[in-house]
Amino acid sequence: MQSELYREPPSTTNGSQASKSRPWAGLPAEPKAYQKRGNGERLNKACQPQTQHIMIKFRVINRKNPQDRTLPEKHYAFIVNQGARDFESLARVISKASTISETDCLAVLNELELNIMEELREGRTVKLGKLGFFKLSFSSKGVDTAEEVTADLITKARILFYPSKRLKKFLTTLDYQKAA
Repeated sequence: MQSELYREPPSTTNGSQASKSRPWAGLPAEPKAYQKRGNGERLNKACQPQTQHIMIKFRVINRKNPQDRTLPEKHYAFIVNQGARDFESLARVISKASTISETDCLAVLNELELNIMEELREGRTVKLGKLGFFKLSFSSKGVDTAEEVTADLITKARILFYPSKRLKKFLTTLDYQKAA
């Protein structure tokens, strides 16, 4: 199935002449970001999983053993943060890879955030398809009997994220490079 937005014009001697019998005449050729699937359907390359290996930079840090501080320090690899992407720039990237406007993308992302918080507040796990799921968790102080357990013993709430199999598999494609 061809994209409604981008149709391949038939070969003509003058592609700039539009005709009532040829509504696609004058439309731009399909962009290189799209490719044909085996069944003729168009697929945006931005939606495809990337097969290239990503180079993750790391630096060396020294740390003492947390279980025994008397032991000498050891050297460990530590990831170098390459920055962060905020909601606005994420919406911009999604918008460029789809037919949805940046404003609509931002509205959807904001609503997703609010809905995740509401569902967690209701005690539900939030499954996000191929991304993974979010779950609420907390820590509490321990007491001797079940009757002594109250909400006052809860010390820290947190949100846990469990990645999907697809995201876990993505981790196996990473390559690492020592930062200069």
